Amino acid sequence: MSIIYGAGINTLTNRGHIAHSQTIFTELATRFNLPAIIGELLAGVLLGPSLLGWVTPNEVLKLLAELGIILLLFEVGL
Repeated sequence: MSIIYGAGINTLTNRGHIAHSQTIFTELATRFNLPAIIGELLAGVLLGPSLLGWVTPNEVLKLLAELGIILLLFEVGL
């Protein structure tokens, strides 16, 4: 719990950028008749350290990413 409490404004800004870009790219992907997950992946690649580097990974984002992967695996059925 101390990881989340010590996150600060930078983490909130990162999550805001991620959510906003994910929404935009999801809408663009659905307009081009692509699955929404493609738009979400493109948003992550664009904002992440591999391309633009606007969002830097920290402990909170790593925790949220691991939870997202776990939920994705449960949805797939693994």
